[in-house]
Amino acid sequence: MNADDLGHRERLCTAEAEFARHAMAASGRAMLMDEAVTLVARTLDVEFSKVLELLPQGGDLLLQAGVGWRPGLVGRATVPPEAASQAGYTLLRHDTVVVEDVRTEGRFALPALLRDHGIVAGMSAVIPGGERPFGVLGIHTPRPRRFSADEAHFLRHVADMLGAALARADEEERHRLSWALALQISTARDLPSGLLAVLEEVCRVTGWVYGEIWGIATDGASLRLLSPWHTRVPAGEQFRAASDGLTFPRGQDLPGRVWASGRPEWIPDVSLAPGFVRARAAAEAGFKAGMGIPIVSGGETVGVSVLFTSEPAARDPRLIPLVNAAFASVGPLFTQKRLEDEHTRLAEALQQVGEAVVITAADGTIVYVNSAFERVSSYSAADVLGRTPRVLKSGKHDNAFYERLWGTITQGQVWRGEMTNRRKDGSLYEVEHTIAPVRDAAGSITHFIAISKDIGERLAVEAQLRQAQKMDAVGQLTGGIAHDFNNLLTVILGRSELLGQLVPAEGPPHRHVKLIHQTAERAAGLTRQLLAFSRLQAIAPRVVDLNEVVGGMAQMLRRLIGEDIALDAALGAGLWLVKADPHQLEQVVMNLAINARDAMPHGGRLRVETANAELDEAFARQRPGATAGPHVQLAVSDTGGGMDEAIRARVFEPFFTTKEPGKGTGLGLSTVYGIVKQHDGYIEIESAPGRGATFRVYLPRTEAPAEPLEPDAGGRSAAGGSETILLVEDEAEVRQIAHEILTALGYRVLEAGRPAEAVGVLAAHPGPIHLLLTDVVMPEMSGPQLAARLTVERPGLRVLFVSGYTADALGPRGALAPGVALLQKPFTAEALAAKVREVLDRRPSEVPGQA
Repeated sequence: MNADDLGHRERLCTAEAEFARHAMAASGRAMLMDEAVTLVARTLDVEFSKVLELLPQGGDLLLQAGVGWRPGLVGRATVPPEAASQAGYTLLRHDTVVVEDVRTEGRFALPALLRDHGIVAGMSAVIPGGERPFGVLGIHTPRPRRFSADEAHFLRHVADMLGAALARADEEERHRLSWALALQISTARDLPSGLLAVLEEVCRVTGWVYGEIWGIATDGASLRLLSPWHTRVPAGEQFRAASDGLTFPRGQDLPGRVWASGRPEWIPDVSLAPGFVRARAAAEAGFKAGMGIPIVSGGETVGVSVLFTSEPAARDPRLIPLVNAAFASVGPLFTQKRLEDEHTRLAEALQQVGEAVVITAADGTIVYVNSAFERVSSYSAADVLGRTPRVLKSGKHDNAFYERLWGTITQGQVWRGEMTNRRKDGSLYEVEHTIAPVRDAAGSITHFIAISKDIGERLAVEAQLRQAQKMDAVGQLTGGIAHDFNNLLTVILGRSELLGQLVPAEGPPHRHVKLIHQTAERAAGLTRQLLAFSRLQAIAPRVVDLNEVVGGMAQMLRRLIGEDIALDAALGAGLWLVKADPHQLEQVVMNLAINARDAMPHGGRLRVETANAELDEAFARQRPGATAGPHVQLAVSDTGGGMDEAIRARVFEPFFTTKEPGKGTGLGLSTVYGIVKQHDGYIEIESAPGRGATFRVYLPRTEAPAEPLEPDAGGRSAAGGSETILLVEDEAEVRQIAHEILTALGYRVLEAGRPAEAVGVLAAHPGPIHLLLTDVVMPEMSGPQLAARLTVERPGLRVLFVSGYTADALGPRGALAPGVALLQKPFTAEALAAKVREVLDRRPSEVPGQA
C-alpha cells in the first residue's frame, strides 16, 4: 500500500469519526440524514448521495435526504423495490453493492431517478433498522469509477452508524412525547382539559390533524366520545358533531375493535373503509388515514385514542410504536393512580421542564423540587427538602396573602397568581404560580403541586411598555401646551420688539422692554424642548454619517465639559449611514454630554462611541419601542455616581431632575428622548449607583447615499420689500403682529383668519400675490392643503409655513420635504423679516413644484 492509499484510508477513518460525533450530537431524523449524505458525498468525492427510506409494507423507497438531486425531488421521489433498482437489489442482498459502470450492469434495472441524472457508477449500503431495514445509503457519480474496498467499508460503516442513530432518535422522540404527555396530565385542572392537552401534543408531534379519546361509558358495555381535538381543518367541527352521541360496543368500528383486541389498528383511508360508520363525515372533513391506539392501565384497556390525518397512508411501523408508547402514559388519568406513582413516572420529565416544580405533602413539607426550581431559586434540593415553602418568603406579601392562598388549596381548589420570592442569595424574583391539590382514590388531599414560571422578563417588558405609554401621553399634553404657548410668545416677542423701537435706548423703560423680550426668548427655548420631547417639532432629515456629526463637535464638547473631564471618542470604522436631522443629532450628543458633565462635578471621563449594531427579534421583543434590524449605535458614557432603578425609570420625563433647584430645567434628557423617537430610534440606559452611566441610542440604518453636511447659513439681512403677501393665521393676535411687522418692512399685506377666507381674498385680488405666509395647523384645512389649492390658481406663488408645531402636517414625524420653507413659532420680527426675504429671493429651481 502506497502513501496515497494510506492517506486516503486515514481520511476515511477521520470522516467516520466525524460522523460518529455528529450522530451523537444531532437531534432529529432529518438532521442525521442530512449530515450523512453531506459527509459521504464530500469524503468520497461524488456528485450525488442519498438516503432512501423503505416505505411501509415493503413498498417503494422514498428519497428522504440527498446531495446533488434536482430541486423538489427530496421528500417526493421514489425508486422501486427489489431488482427494479440498485437500492432494491441492495436490500435483497442485504450487503453493500458496488457499480463501476451501469452500462455493463445486469443484476438490476436502473431506476428513473438515476437515469434522469446520468448516473454511471455508485455504491449503496443497507441502513439497518429494528424489525426490518430502515433503507439504503447510496453515493453516485455520472462517470465510470472503481471504488476501493476501503471506500465500500466506509460507506457500510456510515450506514450502520446512521441506522443506530436513527433508532436512538426514534427512541428519544418516544420518551420526549411520553414525558410531555405525562406533564400535561399532572398539571391539568380536570379530566377533559387534560385529555385535550394530550391530543394536541400528540397531533403536534405527529403532524396528524384530528384526535379523539373514547372512554368506557357508565354502563361498562360501550365506548363514548370524551374529548375531540383538531387543528384548523375543513369541517372539523362537523366531524366532531357527527361523532357526538355515538357509542361503540366491543368489536364494533375502529374504536370498538381496538378496545376488544388491546392492539393498535391502522386504516389507510377511513373515507373509503367499509363498515367505518363515519366514512361520509370523514370524506367531508378531508380525513384519510386513521389510527386507533389502546389506552392501557393496569393491564386493561380503559380507553381508545383515534387519530386522523389528511392524506391516505399505509401502515407506518415507526409511527405506531411512537404513539402507542405515548398513550401508555395516559392510563393513570383514567384510573386516578396515586400521586406517589406519578412522581416516580414523572421524575425524569420534571427535571427537564423549564418551569420550577415543587411538590409538598399535605402539611406543606417539601418532598420534591426539580432542577428548574434549583436554578431559579439558587436553593439545592438538599437545602429545601423537609422544609416548607416559607423559606422563599420575600416580605413583599402580608400574612393575609398567604392565608388566602393556603385556604384556597386546602379547600381543594387551584390557586393561581403572581408572587415575589426570595432566592438563597437574598435577591428577589417574580413568579407566576399554579398550585393544585392532589387527591388519592378516596378523594383525600395527599399532596400539593406547584408549578412556577419566572415572569421577571415579562414584568420588565410590561413596565417598559407602561413607561412608553406614559411618555406618549405626557408628550401629547406637553405638545399641546407648547403649541398654545408658542402663539402667546410670538405676540410677546413681536410686541416687545416693536415697543423697544418706541422707547429711548437708555433708561428704565427700555430695560423693562429688553427684560420682557429676553424672558420670552427663554420661554421659547423651553417650548422648543417640550416640542422635541413631544416629537412635534419640524425636522429636516438627510442621509448623514454619524461619525461626521460627532467628529465635528469635538472642540465644542471639550469646551462644554471643561478641563477636569477627559473626552474619549471611539468612532466605529465602516459606520452605516442614517437618515436624520444633523442639527437634532448634535442636540442629542450635546445634551447627553451636559448630563454626563453634571454627573461628574469633581472630574472624570466622558466617552463617546459609535458602532454598527444588528438588533435581533429578541432585543426588540424585550424592549417596547425598539425594532429589529440594522442600526447605528451612539453610546455616551460617564464615570459619575450612576443612577438607581427609581431614577432610571423617570430620567426621560419632562422636568424631572435630581439637581438642586435652579440648576437645570429637567428637559435635557427628555429632549434627547423625543428626538430619538422622532427618528424611529430607541434609547436605553445602563447604570447603577457608583458605576457611572451609559446612554445607548440606536438609529435605523439607511441604504441611501450620504449627503454632505451643509454649513450654517448664519443670520440673514432683515431687509424688507414691496411684494404682496397673503397672510393666513387663525390666531388674531399672531396675525396682527405679523401684519404690523411686514407692513413696517414695506410689504403689502392681505390677511385672512381662515383658509376659506384666504381663498376668497386671493380670488378677489386682481394684482400679483408673491408669497403665501400661512399657519400649518388650522380649522377647515391645513396650511399645506391651502397652499396646494392656491398654487394651482396662482402658479409661481411662493409659500412660507409658520407653525408652533407641525405634527404630521408637513411630512411623516414632522420631517420637512426638500425645499419646504418653515418658520417656527415663536419668532422675532427679525426672524420673520429674514425668512420672508429668503423665500422671496429663492430661484425658481429652489421652489418645490417650480422649474
